[in-house]
Amino acid sequence: MRASVLFILLFFFGSLHAQIVYPFNPDSNADSLIGSADLIDVLSNFGSMFEAESITLDEQPLEALLSTLIAEINELQGQVTALQAESLTVDSLIALTWGKQFAGIDLSHKSFIDANLAQANFFESNLAGANLAEAYCFDANFNLSNLEGTNLTNADMYQAQFIGANMSDAICTYVFFGYANLSGATVEGANFEDSYLQNATMTCLVGCPINLPSPYACIPDETCSEPGRFKIEAQ
Repeated sequence: MRASVLFILLFFFGSLHAQIVYPFNPDSNADSLIGSADLIDVLSNFGSMFEAESITLDEQPLEALLSTLIAEINELQGQVTALQAESLTVDSLIALTWGKQFAGIDLSHKSFIDANLAQANFFESNLAGANLAEAYCFDANFNLSNLEGTNLTNADMYQAQFIGANMSDAICTYVFFGYANLSGATVEGANFEDSYLQNATMTCLVGCPINLPSPYACIPDETCSEPGRFKIEAQ
């Protein structure tokens, strides 16, 4: 990444001393004045076809240089996105404001213990094996995310969205799921022991958890349009 940044800096600073050739220059004799000699040179082309040429920088077309620069910028943006995912730590996440965007990022096996993730957007992100124990995730968006084997112990998931998420084998003990939406989530093998599930939406589920708090049970969901789905409700 440092080499790419250096390339762009050298490109811009080097351009200050580069030879720029414009496709049309009325000062044909380069004396910094538009005089009769320049006019005669222009008139010598009177009646001929005009075809615009590219601006060149050290004999290279400007279009080619811009294409190279755009490619470098796109590559740097990809590197920045990857570095952001790698550099996320508990300390940095605790300091984040609400509503941060982590959609589609690979955060597998990251540690977010006691992090403030309120209203964060984890749509389609990969949190497999991550540790969100004690995390505050009020109104967070985990829709279609991968939470396979994720540790959510004691996390506050009030009003959080898990629609279509993969929560298989997730550790959800003592989690507050009040008013959370788990519609269509995969919960097979997950552990919901001693979790708070009141007013949570838990329909059309794929599979059943290995543990549920009393008096909840996982039963077939006959109202779901998808066959073989389950729902969790108090008995």
